[in-house]
Amino acid sequence: MLLGDPNPGGGWFQADDAQGAAFARAARHAVDGATWPVVAVRIHGNDGAGWSELELDVSLDAWVAGDVPLDGQGAIGQLTTPDGRVRYLQGGALTLTAAGVEDGDRVRGSFEAVPLWEAP
Repeated sequence: MLLGDPNPGGGWFQADDAQGAAFARAARHAVDGATWPVVAVRIHGNDGAGWSELELDVSLDAWVAGDVPLDGQGAIGQLTTPDGRVRYLQGGALTLTAAGVEDGDRVRGSFEAVPLWEAP
């Protein structure tokens, strides 16, 4: 996908025993009071049972490093499943092979085995 592009990029995902097609968008935003801009990534996936949405917000300084720890400091994320359950990404890392920083730059990355946490 391209950073700031209104057209989504495509992809594929596998989670637990579900797999399917996905599309994603990423945009860079200024945040009042923050030292760094934030890259907001939204991934929508359909495994045949419905749509899930993964939201990931990453501080630009963590983003350009390439390996982004999903530790709640430089990056936070949550997964909303078709039934409305919200689970938070708690650990693991996003590995970027193309960390675009300006609109039109290519963005490409992956993550796997990311632990999820759900509020009781």
